[in-house]
Amino acid sequence: MSASAEFQKLIIDTLKADSAVAAIVGTDVYDEPPTSRPAIFIAIGPSDFRPEEFQCITSREETVQVDVYNRDGAKKVGTRRLVDAIVAALDDAELTLPDPYALARISVELARVFDDPDRKSTRGVVQVTGIIETQSS
Repeated sequence: MSASAEFQKLIIDTLKADSAVAAIVGTDVYDEPPTSRPAIFIAIGPSDFRPEEFQCITSREETVQVDVYNRDGAKKVGTRRLVDAIVAALDDAELTLPDPYALARISVELARVFDDPDRKSTRGVVQVTGIIETQSS
């Protein structure tokens, strides 16, 4: 597996296991939005990373966008609650990645709630950044 894939899996698993997130979406946290979409769910959006090397330590700063989709009558309050739960679950959380990777830090850089152009839905975006180190063998 890759550092990016492991980081994304960690985010999905953490959100599915979080009681506040699960109280709102259950286990509706996806890599890709499902064809048959529930009224409210989470999907992983775009990501990017910057590789770095310091004194024989390979690392990367990776940002993953977590998207919230809410068709519950275009009410922003439900989307805000879910965005807040995602932030609480991930920001500065003590999480671990499998070897050979190590998560030095995870933080939320941005959280937004806005109307979808369809005027029937609201959206949320949470940008999560991790500092991931790779241990050499």
